[in-house]
Amino acid sequence: MSRLKHSLNTVYVLFELAFNGMPIRVFHVIYPLFLGAIYTAFNATYFINNGVGPGGRPYAYYVMDWRNPIVSALTCSMGFVMTTVVQGILYGLYRLRVYVHAKTMGNNYSALANSPNHVEGEAASDSEMEGILTCRSRTNSYSSTELIELEGVE
Repeated sequence: MSRLKHSLNTVYVLFELAFNGMPIRVFHVIYPLFLGAIYTAFNATYFINNGVGPGGRPYAYYVMDWRNPIVSALTCSMGFVMTTVVQGILYGLYRLRVYVHAKTMGNNYSALANSPNHVEGEAASDSEMEGILTCRSRTNSYSSTELIELEGVE
């Protein structure tokens, strides 16, 4: 059952990544790393305070048995490394999604990649402005500086 639960989470994440418009950024790696650090601190504190897990064991996962701190520390370290690797893979899949969208739906890649598709110094056309603002308003990933640039105000 555990493998099924974890596999379904992976399928759900990949499905969401493929079919929603939310951008993935490399910097987003801080969120799972932060949650991993909280889990590690909780797990160690739980063990130190004689917590009892499933089946009366002092751990929930055998690789996080703090009676063997080297294995537990290596597990946590590898978890942080793998989190970073997975975030890189998710970012690559996001960039692939943007590329495929640009190739199949027209050359609007620059609007999706957060850079205006016009010559510097020229105001964007109405249709170009609408495409850029529509994309950005769905994701709320624009800044006030970018809006000022898009409106042509200096």
